[in-house]
Amino acid sequence: IKETVAIASYWRAFNYFYLVTTWGEVPLIVNEDIKLDIPLTSVEKIYEQIITDLKAAEEGCPDNYTTAPYAMNGINVAVSKGAVKATMAYVYMTMAGWPMKKTEYYKEAAAKAKEVIDGANSGKYSYRLLPEYKLIHSEAWNDKNPETLLGIYYNRLNNRSQSPVCDFLQDMKQGGWGDTNGEIKFWKEFPDGPRKEATYFPKIMLNDGVLRDWWENPSGERNVVAPVFMKTTESPSAGQEFDYTDPSGLDSEGNKHHQIIRLAEVYCWYAEAVGRSGQINQQAVDLLNQVRNRADGKASNIYSMSMTPAQLAEAAYNEHGWEIAGYYWCGFATRARDMFRMYRFKDHFEFRVSNPTIEVAPGVFRKEVVPVTGSWSDKKMYAPRPHNEIVINPNLANK
Repeated sequence: IKETVAIASYWRAFNYFYLVTTWGEVPLIVNEDIKLDIPLTSVEKIYEQIITDLKAAEEGCPDNYTTAPYAMNGINVAVSKGAVKATMAYVYMTMAGWPMKKTEYYKEAAAKAKEVIDGANSGKYSYRLLPEYKLIHSEAWNDKNPETLLGIYYNRLNNRSQSPVCDFLQDMKQGGWGDTNGEIKFWKEFPDGPRKEATYFPKIMLNDGVLRDWWENPSGERNVVAPVFMKTTESPSAGQEFDYTDPSGLDSEGNKHHQIIRLAEVYCWYAEAVGRSGQINQQAVDLLNQVRNRADGKASNIYSMSMTPAQLAEAAYNEHGWEIAGYYWCGFATRARDMFRMYRFKDHFEFRVSNPTIEVAPGVFRKEVVPVTGSWSDKKMYAPRPHNEIVINPNLANK
């Protein structure tokens, strides 16, 4: 019962974090009373409840589970203590940023992330980095990925769950919704190497069956010309890895697990929190180098103690963005949430409005096809509340 209540507390905290970072003030419901016109609760009070729930989860969740279905294939399927601590680290980082700006929480974030890292290093927790970035979303490690601190796992049974899929553009040979497009500026700044090769299609195939660079537009009639993310898909045969040069056998449904928090992210959070608290230490530098060395496929060791705390923080912020790029299914700390807490929507919005051309290859220039217009307002920091919810509770009306 204690574990069940702890897990339930965790998921309530998880969901309220999603709500407060998406819509800001929302009704806070912590009992079974039915009240449709419940008033909104302040952002600060919501975060207080989130931390209260996470502390309860931290107290009640075990370090590791030992029996199925809570533990399978040597990993924790249910919420473990390490997953809770990692979640707390990122929540504290968000509380330190916009809109609360309580920067003292960066030290709390670093402390919680360090507990996870030290626990993994000591063997208290079973988490570890996979040796190659491309393995993170592979079929081979799908149901036993030691890097996933928190995941949602599926099995086929009689129904197949929607799996993470590649973001195919509509005019690609295998077809696609084109519902998300990689941004050109982000792709341009993404460091070359195995991580980038595993994140984007190295080449795309249009209806003519020819492998091309994403920026090519042979007919001049393509609606969207943009980098294409290539994260995970499943082929008809379980265990068969996706081959971008032969995309005909894709299946967008399957039993791929959804990765909510990975250990590499915690490494980045620790380094960023240390830097933003005005400090720098060897462990933070070493962890960031581990992330980058794997991304480069070699011992680059580009980060050092000669960095300033601010440089460490920005390097960690960027590494985290590149680590999770293109994977938006259920991720806890998405790129958007990073930009949100650091109040970087405004600058990016204005950049997209200006929409400059970017050199994507020698002598080849492209700009975003999807337009962004208007002027900035902090109201754009949050998503508009759904009309159908406002009809039920007028307190939710957008202002």
